[in-house]
Amino acid sequence: MFKIFLSGGIGGMEIKEYRKWRNDFVNMMEWEESDIYGDIYCFDPSARYGYDDSEHDTEEEIIRYNLRNLKNSNCVVVYFNKPESIGTATEIAIAKYAWDIPVFGILKEGQSKEDLDFTVRNCVDKYFKSAEDCISYLKYYYLN
Repeated sequence: MFKIFLSGGIGGMEIKEYRKWRNDFVNMMEWEESDIYGDIYCFDPSARYGYDDSEHDTEEEIIRYNLRNLKNSNCVVVYFNKPESIGTATEIAIAKYAWDIPVFGILKEGQSKEDLDFTVRNCVDKYFKSAEDCISYLKYYYLN
């Protein structure tokens, strides 16, 4: 199974805002051509724990759960919907520099990688202008 960790801003955002791009990506990636590319699983951290509810006992519980899933991923896809997100920066830095997991960034419309902090910018292996472009790349280079 090929596992993709979906990273991007969550804190301080409405649930519909941070879930929309993830849901769209999952629908395009997992279901569209699964017969051709095999088993693909997109891990969405926001789908497991409600960040604004009391399902978890501590914040560390959420962090450790996400990091375990990150460590077992084949790649990370990050959407820079909230480029200043500390959680996103932490996830992609750990993925790239601690676990050598490739990180692929999707920029918002009108956004440039130069808009990102240099530490975040240097954690990304390749940038895309859309989720569709990212998916095409993953299918060609990682799933064939």
